[in-house]
Amino acid sequence: MFKRRVLGLALALALIASAGVGLFQPTSADNSGTITVTASISTVLTLTLNTGEVRFGDGLDFLGDPGNHSNTGRGACQIANGARYVSQDIVATVVSSTSYDLSVRSDGSTASLNSFNTFQDYARIGSGGFTDCATTDSAFTLHHIWFDLVGPGPDQNWHFAPNQSGTAGRQHIQYYTLDVVINGPVGLYTTGVVYEVQAI
Repeated sequence: MFKRRVLGLALALALIASAGVGLFQPTSADNSGTITVTASISTVLTLTLNTGEVRFGDGLDFLGDPGNHSNTGRGACQIANGARYVSQDIVATVVSSTSYDLSVRSDGSTASLNSFNTFQDYARIGSGGFTDCATTDSAFTLHHIWFDLVGPGPDQNWHFAPNQSGTAGRQHIQYYTLDVVINGPVGLYTTGVVYEVQAI
């Protein structure tokens, strides 16, 4: 009986000892680790125009009388043989994460092409804000930019702000003029000009 108790006690101590060895045995571990860091970077390229319409008005004449239903707020200034009607400033704001070109082109409609043909020497697109009537003489006439706006140019775009650097918000300003002169063309002048920005 005594031997059984001793044997049982010895067996119990042996089990406890083996369990203790398992409890305090250190775990194995690597001496380095790796973290993978990833991201995807997007291109930003947006164009915003401050208006969608230049309306010189109805009933314009070489005397410079204000046109009905005009939205330009500027009216006309006098030139040698008539009046030059001036639009509000057109502000094209570009936000771009990379370099870009800003250009304009004709919308290609029949009305636009007819107006380009009829008024090409009397309509202008000026870069920069309008200052005075005399300064507008240096603005490009539609005749000057006809090749680019109508074709057969390589891409039919007139690049008035090429090779611009990326920006968080840059304004490009233009204005439009229309000369109404003695012995000049009459009738409806309507044209669609498309602004485009392209990453380069």
